[in-house]
Amino acid sequence: MYHAFGEPGERPSRYVVPGRRFARQMSWLKRRGYRVMRLEELVTMRREFRLPPADAVVITLDDGYADNEVVAYPVLQRHDFPATMFLVSGAIGGRNHWDHGEVLAGRALLDWPSIHDMGRRGVEYGAHTRTHRALPDVPADELDDEVAGSRADLERALGRSIVTFAYPYGIVDATSRASVERAGFLGACGVRNGMNGAGTPSDALHRTEVFGTDSLVTFALAVWLGDPVRQVRWSGRR
Repeated sequence: MYHAFGEPGERPSRYVVPGRRFARQMSWLKRRGYRVMRLEELVTMRREFRLPPADAVVITLDDGYADNEVVAYPVLQRHDFPATMFLVSGAIGGRNHWDHGEVLAGRALLDWPSIHDMGRRGVEYGAHTRTHRALPDVPADELDDEVAGSRADLERALGRSIVTFAYPYGIVDATSRASVERAGFLGACGVRNGMNGAGTPSDALHRTEVFGTDSLVTFALAVWLGDPVRQVRWSGRR
């Protein structure tokens, strides 16, 4: 799981991965022979009671920052790697308005022409709600609009089916999972570290977050173990 990507001169942080570091990570996956799958492919296999290859990896990008196109997308193209971008449908073409005082606050988001262009060239999209609110905080009479509404927004704009979802901040409870099910998503991602085994619920898939400060060794541990085994554990919302 990634968020934003830094251009030369931008300081790395938890949520901003330098472009050169991302390029080294993708080159490492390629050299090691990992099979990078689309998330939709993974959740479809799970619904059919089939396990993915042992060397399968899925790359996801949360929020849909403009730098995803400028910095990360050329690297993915170079290696012919698919990726799933989770978009906040009510903020397309705007800026991050949900992280107050954080490093990503005010960061530019992708606009529709860029989203359409990358979609034509193999990028897969998933929903990340309409406004990036933590779902347990959303009033019951607004919850389905936030979840199902994001799917409807994206499908209407893109003319394709949107079947995957990511919980804002990774915060998941029974009520939000029920809303995701009612919306008809085939799979949904949280932010809990770990591998996805046969017993992992498809509406609460594990992901391992890649920090912008991670070394290549830390990245490799994340791939091998499903956990980067950092000395400092991070908590709190994103």
